Formats: sequence, structure tokens, C-alpha cells
Amino acid sequence: MSLSDEDVLKIVSKLKKSLEQENHSLSEDLLKQLEKFTPTTERLKKTKVGVFLTNEVRKHEKANENVKNLAKDLVNQWKKDIQAPSPAHPVKAEKPEKIEKKSLLKVDVEKKPAPLKRAPTEPSIPATPASATDDTRTVKSDGVRPKYPGDGVRDKCLDLLYKAMASNTTEDSQRVLKVAEQVEQYTYQSFDQVGEPYKARIRTEVMNLQNKTHPELRMKVLSGEITAKDFAVMPVEEMASKERQDEIAAEKKKAAHDAVVGKPVQQTTDMFLCGRCKQRKCTYFQMQTRSADEPMTTFVTCTYCGHKWKFC
Repeated sequence: MSLSDEDVLKIVSKLKKSLEQENHSLSEDLLKQLEKFTPTTERLKKTKVGVFLTNEVRKHEKANENVKNLAKDLVNQWKKDIQAPSPAHPVKAEKPEKIEKKSLLKVDVEKKPAPLKRAPTEPSIPATPASATDDTRTVKSDGVRPKYPGDGVRDKCLDLLYKAMASNTTEDSQRVLKVAEQVEQYTYQSFDQVGEPYKARIRTEVMNLQNKTHPELRMKVLSGEITAKDFAVMPVEEMASKERQDEIAAEKKKAAHDAVVGKPVQQTTDMFLCGRCKQRKCTYFQMQTRSADEPMTTFVTCTYCGHKWKFC
């Protein structure tokens, strides 16, 4: 039984929550339910489920590979279903008599087979294809064999670092693998354990390495201009592009100006946990945004990743 548009929207809402909660099994079940959806151009525009799977699920930092692959397969299948010829206009098959006449005519006319034309010899393809400039390169697709540390979390982090460094580049796969292994090793040494700080640091490195608006960072790490050891301890602000660093400097200048003219001063605290990077390095200030008998609104900014939120 095909899903209605309302059913699809309910599944999308549940899927957003399961992704944020990192409930991978529930996310996979919800995506499998969407296999019952019968797509049309109008329904896809109305529900926007295709856009959601492409732009949010496949790029979600908390989604695992199985979830992303399921979303990708669904979108590809829906494209095929929409592009398939309509049954109302079937393709007319030729009558058997016509086919036989054509084949007999070819036998009578073509007494000698035409010489085969050989295609020009292509140069040998390197280990990493020159066309692999998208973000689909992975350890598996490139056929490399990493020296895994043997810990499940660290092994997965090494795969993520490789994918981030190989994305949108034709860099040799062995070179990418070597740098990825070094970055993971030095990052682990900085914390000496596989805890939340280690995982948060890896997420930060991956996010900045695969940033399409700032490919210079990835190129500098791969070329050795920024060594793996230095990158593993590089402050987050220095990973940003020149434009982003200018924005940060402007924000700091504005904060200093606000403090001078008497606007709310942001205090540093570790009371709040950032929902994005899981760090506790935050600044906050409070302001009365509602009536006087209501509690003040607290505005929080994570100094580690820049995420902002508020609560009463």
C-alpha cells in the first residue's frame, strides 16, 4: 500500500528527530518505510522529501553510512520511476514481418563484414582516477588498506578523515591515507584516550577539511605545508578561511565595543553543553526580553564551534 503525503511528512518529522538522537536503527527503519512511497513530480514538490534526503540526511554529520546510502538509493530509484515512460504511451513494437524483412535485407546486401574500428589506446589509469573530484571517495571506493589502530571508534575516525581529505581532489590515494593516519595518531596522542573530547576534535577536523568553501586548508595539509602534527593541535579559529577569520575578529571588536557602551557582557562558563560539538567552552549573557515578572532569557554561544542557542 502506497504512502499518502501525510504519512510521508510524518516519517520525515520522525527521521529528523532520530538523526539528532543518533538512533541509526530507527533512521534505517523509517527510510525503508519510504520505499512504499509512489513518487510523482507533483508529490515530490509538495512533500519535499527528495530535497530533505539529499540535502539533510546524506549530509547530516550524525548519520552513519548505512543511513546515507539508503537515502541515496531512495532518491536514485525515485528519479528512475519519474523518468520511466508512462504506461499510457507504450512504445510500439515492430511487427515480426518487418523485422524479418529487415534482417533478410541485411544478409543480402552485406556480403562482407565491415572492418572493425579500434578505439584509440587510452593511457593507463592511475590508482586514483583523475575524474574523482567529488565527495564520494572513501577508503572502500579507493581500495586502500589503512593501518587501523584496532579500536572501533578510532578506526571509524580514520575512515572519516580519509574521506574528508580525499573529497573534491585528485590527490594520490596513498598520500591521502598516509596523512590521514598521521593526523588521527597525533590527535589521539593529544588526549591519550578515546573519549568525547577526542571525538569532538575529530568532528571539528573533518568538518573543516571537507569545507568546500575553504579547500586551501585541505590542500595545505595534504601538501605538508601544514604538518599532520601541527594540524592535530591547530586552534579552530586558525582552521577557518581568511574571510571567516576576519568575521571572528570583527565579532570580537564588536563585543569589546558593546562592553564599553554598556551592552550585556558575555561571561565565560562551562555550565552549558554545546549540542553540536559536545564541548563546554561557552559564553553567555542574560537579557529581559519579556515582561518583568517572567524569567530572563539566556543567550549562549559555543566558543569552540560558534553554535548559538537561547533558553528561558
